Amino acid sequence: MYTYKKHLILFIIMFFLMPFCGMASNIFEMPDGVSVIMGKMPVDSEKFTFAIIADKTGGGENNWPIFDRAVAEINLLNPDFVMTIGDHIQGYVSDLEVVKGMWKEYFDHLSKLEAPVFLVPGNHDISNTVMYNYWKENIGKTYYSFNYKGYHFLIINSEESQSPNGEKAVAEQLDFIRNDIKNNKNARQIFIFIHQPIWLEKGGWESIESALMDTNYRVFAGHTHQINFENRNERPYLIIATTGAGMQESSVEELGSFHHLTMVSVDGAISKVAIIKPGNIFPETISTAEFTKKVLALGIFDAKTNIPIDFEKEMINGNLTFKFSNKLPEPVRIEIEAPKANRARWRVIPEIASVSLEVEEEAQLNFDLICRSDELLPAPTYNYKLYYGGELMWGGSSQIELTDKSKMPAISEWMVVGPFSLGIDSTPPSSVDIKTAAPKFIEKLAPEENWQLNTIYDINGKTASWKLHKADNAGTVQLDDALGSLNYVIGYAQTFVYSPVDSTILVAVKGDDLARIFVNGEAATDYRLSASGELDFRVLHLNKGWNRLMVKCANYSGDWSFIMKFNDAKNPLKFLTEAKADVE
Repeated sequence: MYTYKKHLILFIIMFFLMPFCGMASNIFEMPDGVSVIMGKMPVDSEKFTFAIIADKTGGGENNWPIFDRAVAEINLLNPDFVMTIGDHIQGYVSDLEVVKGMWKEYFDHLSKLEAPVFLVPGNHDISNTVMYNYWKENIGKTYYSFNYKGYHFLIINSEESQSPNGEKAVAEQLDFIRNDIKNNKNARQIFIFIHQPIWLEKGGWESIESALMDTNYRVFAGHTHQINFENRNERPYLIIATTGAGMQESSVEELGSFHHLTMVSVDGAISKVAIIKPGNIFPETISTAEFTKKVLALGIFDAKTNIPIDFEKEMINGNLTFKFSNKLPEPVRIEIEAPKANRARWRVIPEIASVSLEVEEEAQLNFDLICRSDELLPAPTYNYKLYYGGELMWGGSSQIELTDKSKMPAISEWMVVGPFSLGIDSTPPSSVDIKTAAPKFIEKLAPEENWQLNTIYDINGKTASWKLHKADNAGTVQLDDALGSLNYVIGYAQTFVYSPVDSTILVAVKGDDLARIFVNGEAATDYRLSASGELDFRVLHLNKGWNRLMVKCANYSGDWSFIMKFNDAKNPLKFLTEAKADVE
């Protein structure tokens, strides 16, 4: 039976509910153009949670099941919203259709999330200007901020230098960051998201930390594919690992090498972080910077070699020494083995050895190395296994350093010419043979036929000639400085080396993206030298007198460069950009 009393009670209930009606659509305070995909909005206006999805790419092309399961579990956890930390797609392409296809694939999987998702750009998402423009036009701003329930969220783009405006855009972002922090100092807490943990490098981050002084903030990053937590200036900094990207997983959680999602619970001035993988929840301190340093300090990667390299002798004899020190809180066991593939050329004595170390204990393993001087390369590798608390924590292989590359002098002056077209417009997969992927790089171009320094070349109606370029302090020849920051091009560099006798020398080289070395017009190496990471060793044969060294280098996208260091301890060499005698 309808009564006035029931009507009054219903009216009172509706009166108090009215302020909350429509709150979900207005709870975010954000400008137009923010990189957000809106989904089901939160209802509660007090304590809240948000999830973070880590790197999906940088390897891991076939790891969509890991990503999809993380998405499903996030839906079960029902956070207010979701953040990404960058590297959504494989990237590093300039073909717009390929870029579109990559994003379509990613969004097909991401669309299963029920909560709103805010995107943070990574280096695989914005690898060049084409991808930068695609993000701006199809996803949103590359850096931005928003407020939620009195908390401030600041998204920083570590790849802003890919903007068409270059360093100007980087400076504009820094101004935005400083002003944004200044205008939100009274926020209950500031959460900062950036893909690359730039505080690990010198320069750039200090001014941001200075602006954050006296605020309640914390920082999240990705990129390294390993969890790493530390406190800086009494503020928490957390690098999260991967949600499907390529990685070498470890069952020892303290190493931080496992796929996961991240949940953050915010209540007042306190935020708590949980690292989650199927069936487990871990605190953010599971893998600390201190633990990782102690693992690295064990000495597995610090093997010392003593290999006197003399190509005039038939045999080369040397030794390899490991010095281990266990600063970890539990005992370890280390196994070192020479792979069978090495044994056809190198004799390693013993072939396998192991040592167990208690906490604070030190130990040493020694190996003798013997090989023919004409079979020096490739340098041998060793396999290692590290057991921690009885569990296999880490395993892999590492190449023996034949000599200390840091002490090898670099060739500092080169004559360069280019750029010539590479004849392609997209980056081929690394698994494809160069003859198929970039046939133009195999062809003999004009500088290989007519190398004289006074030659003028016709490149698509424009002329180019040899010019002097000096390597930087590290010995790297920055071809983007010498020939321009261009994609899918070829450049040449040459210099002359004088050897007092017919000789064989060891060089350490690296070329980005492709590089090949010629000596006196003859190819001395294959088509692909190390594009990143460590320098590769190569052996070059020199005639008595002047020899012409030429490097042919190709660029797919981004920066391009090469470096060549040499070891000439027995027969000192001389380098000039012009030979004092004819070289044919």
